[in-house]
Amino acid sequence: MPLVIFGGVVGYIIFACTLVLTRGLSHFDYLAFLGAESGSSAEANFVRGFWLVFILGALILPSILWVAWRKLPWEGTGLGTALLKGLLFGLVCWIVAGVTIPIFQESAAGTAGFFGLSLGIVPAALLLVACLMYGVATVVVGMMTRGTSPIDMVGWKGLGP
Repeated sequence: MPLVIFGGVVGYIIFACTLVLTRGLSHFDYLAFLGAESGSSAEANFVRGFWLVFILGALILPSILWVAWRKLPWEGTGLGTALLKGLLFGLVCWIVAGVTIPIFQESAAGTAGFFGLSLGIVPAALLLVACLMYGVATVVVGMMTRGTSPIDMVGWKGLGP
């Protein structure tokens, strides 16, 4: 299980970096939006949202993935299996993230709607990309606990005959 948690941390770093680096493209800061409280500064909202998503993305979701691993479709330990499970996991995370945005609207300054779609398609698309990258990174690292190394996932058979 610790490696899945590490996978969640790696996936979260990729998720957060994707959202932070693309903030100017969408006019929607998901992390600050989740941490928003009336009367708080934008920096405080961002930090609160950062830690909320970190706890969820690095601890809770990977633990759920660990428990549900055998129930997920596609048996095997190759790169294709990791990508499919990671994309499925990321898609579920995107749906959960998109549906929870309106829950936080009462304390936030603006209304973004489901998936942030009232602000346009770009916020929803960027959140989808970030969630898919999070899911793939978490699953690829998590598959290492199943006796698979990253080099095995790309088909490396070694230098021997």
